[in-house]
Amino acid sequence: MVNEVNKIIRLEFNSIIADGPNTMLLLGLYSKLYLNGQAPRTCKAQMFKYFNELKRTGIMKAETKQKIKERTLVPNWNGKKYLRGGAIIDSNTITDEQAFNLLDKEVLDKKDFKTLPKKKVEKKEVKKADKKA
Repeated sequence: MVNEVNKIIRLEFNSIIADGPNTMLLLGLYSKLYLNGQAPRTCKAQMFKYFNELKRTGIMKAETKQKIKERTLVPNWNGKKYLRGGAIIDSNTITDEQAFNLLDKEVLDKKDFKTLPKKKVEKKEVKKADKKA
């Protein structure tokens, strides 16, 4: 998905509008990254806004989506979870890295996960090995 975003943001807006496949790629990417799969508007003004939004934050959004797909953790809750300090995390979008950091800061506990993120498990095994040595 990151490659597709890079492909679109390298092009000029008018060339995207003139080419059907690129127009569909723009609309498809925006739909996946910002609208959770819902249909985007197809007028030229809206597509220009979509194009500019992809240029500003598209790569970051695509990388985040990729991390979510590759995660190893399984949360023990569904939906949003409110944390101390006013932070909110969602069980569908939390990444391994975020979970690892929250576990390290003891904001979340082991009981919050059915399966811990792999980084956390690997780090604990290393700590246990160091203590035994």
